[in-house]
Amino acid sequence: MTNAELESELKRASTDERLLTKRIVELVAEALRRKIWAGRGYASAHRWLVGEFGYSDSSAGRRLDAARLLADVPDVAEKLATGELTLSGLSQLQSAIHQEEKRTGEKVTAEAKRNVVKKIEGKTSPESSRTVSAEFPEVSKAPRESLRPAGADGWTLTVGGRGRRRPRRCRRASPRRRIVRPTAQRRCRARCVTRSSRGPAEPASSPTR
Repeated sequence: MTNAELESELKRASTDERLLTKRIVELVAEALRRKIWAGRGYASAHRWLVGEFGYSDSSAGRRLDAARLLADVPDVAEKLATGELTLSGLSQLQSAIHQEEKRTGEKVTAEAKRNVVKKIEGKTSPESSRTVSAEFPEVSKAPRESLRPAGADGWTLTVGGRGRRRPRRCRRASPRRRIVRPTAQRRCRARCVTRSSRGPAEPASSPTR
């Protein structure tokens, strides 16, 4: 295979990949509408994608974010196929929209979503990030909190801001794993309170010898 043939084959493959990504996002959007994961015994669509289809946490999250945007911005799918939009850019936008709605208690309108989607077309991930930050300045200033499934019955909570993510650790959690349950008190499996909760951590009991 010559260099020219290799490039030609790679272009065809990348086009096929974008078309496949478009179809996957459309299917995920329909799965969200039907809430299929609940009937399969999963607690969330995220866990369903990871458990049934082998996606990593980040890959599943990007596809879910794009699928959620698709409901209000139908052009998203076609522009994914042409390469005008990327999963990473759409994920950054959907994350900002979610945080803005959480901050204000109001839904971001479909028109506002379409306007921002238009602005991130043809942009790289860093460029999209700057555009999204300009559109949602209050969100970009606030620390971002993410709660992701980790293991069979645990969750990973991370908090960060201004482009950096720093883990919020439970005082008695393993230094390699920040596992907390999705409760209002943010209690970990060791039953101590994280720094985001009120009061000091519960003291650990001494092991019986």
